[in-house]
Amino acid sequence: MEVIALNRNDHISMYQQIARTIKQEIDDGKYVKHGYIGTQKELMSRFNVSIITVKKAIEVLAKENVVYSRQGKGIFLKKPAISDNLNKLTGITNVMQSLNIFPTVRVRNILQIPTPNYFDKEIQNKLGEMCLLVERLHLSDQQVIAFAKIYLPIEYGAKFTIDDFQNNTIYQLYQNKLGVKLGKGIQNIRALPANACSSKAMDIEPGTPMLSVERYSYDAEGNLIEVMEMVYEYTQYYFKVELSLSAE
Repeated sequence: MEVIALNRNDHISMYQQIARTIKQEIDDGKYVKHGYIGTQKELMSRFNVSIITVKKAIEVLAKENVVYSRQGKGIFLKKPAISDNLNKLTGITNVMQSLNIFPTVRVRNILQIPTPNYFDKEIQNKLGEMCLLVERLHLSDQQVIAFAKIYLPIEYGAKFTIDDFQNNTIYQLYQNKLGVKLGKGIQNIRALPANACSSKAMDIEPGTPMLSVERYSYDAEGNLIEVMEMVYEYTQYYFKVELSLSAE
């Protein structure tokens, strides 16, 4: 590991020198391939400074949205946030691919469960007494972008395999595998803190600000085909909507 000597007599503080050095390395493309910058201990050794100095440098870079920390794993380069213009309701995979970002999907669980009782009664009735729960992580270069909990009616969900869920969006499965004609979707977007489930799945601190999306999807005949709960770490994804102005 290259050891970098800081100028301890410089009017610029050592933590600012570290931050400046790392930003220059980022600009030079040093971390593009793997995104890994190092652990706090590795940075201490590399710059021959205290843990306090390293933490202050990381804080500077984090505030500038240059890096992010993964507990127990180190400091990583933060990529630009993904923009979804909401011109249609589609899967996150399709949105990312349209931006030339090619994600991977990791299925965490596929379970038959009692339909959650916190859903509206109408949704519970449409899903049925039991439903299929699919938990998926969406990653880009090993960085988790989103965590989704997808609830499907058993009569549909039972026809899909784990490979189906890892290699297709839900709408692709309905349309291409089952021949279902897609209809409309209703989406609710809000800000929430990461709970125990999402923080564990995404390897982030509980309470981290999250962008939360609830989606109810229907086929062309109005039958409910999916309920989705998806959370995004707030710096990784945002919605951009262009609307006409109105004074009324």
